[in-house]
Amino acid sequence: MMGRVMIVDCDCSFLEKIPELLHNPELILETFTNGFDALHEIKHENPDLILIGTDLSGLTAIQLTALLRLSCETKDIPVILLTDGWMDDELLRESRICRIRKWLKKPLDASELSDSVNAALLEHEHDKKKGEISAQSGI
Repeated sequence: MMGRVMIVDCDCSFLEKIPELLHNPELILETFTNGFDALHEIKHENPDLILIGTDLSGLTAIQLTALLRLSCETKDIPVILLTDGWMDDELLRESRICRIRKWLKKPLDASELSDSVNAALLEHEHDKKKGEISAQSGI
């Protein structure tokens, strides 16, 4: 599956491992360690999927996702949250409000990550095609 995936996490060593974990040469991967830098680039590049770690500098994962949901251009980009461990009830509630698609716990399992990314990309592509058909038919 092809697609542009942006990964935002403050752990540089983790970001270096992502290409090997995904082992998909058809993916265009871009990494960021700062939430503000990622937000700026996401608005310009409009990726197909965003993976966001819970520990960021600049913006939290929830703040970044909430800002994306406010923009017409980025509101439908799927987001997968990468957690460092247990998620409390407040983080779960906020992530559901922000329509975070899935939560994956670090250390990431390569198979689970790859399956989650592929499923999110397929669903996003399907949703985009539905939107195009609706726009063409005036629905």
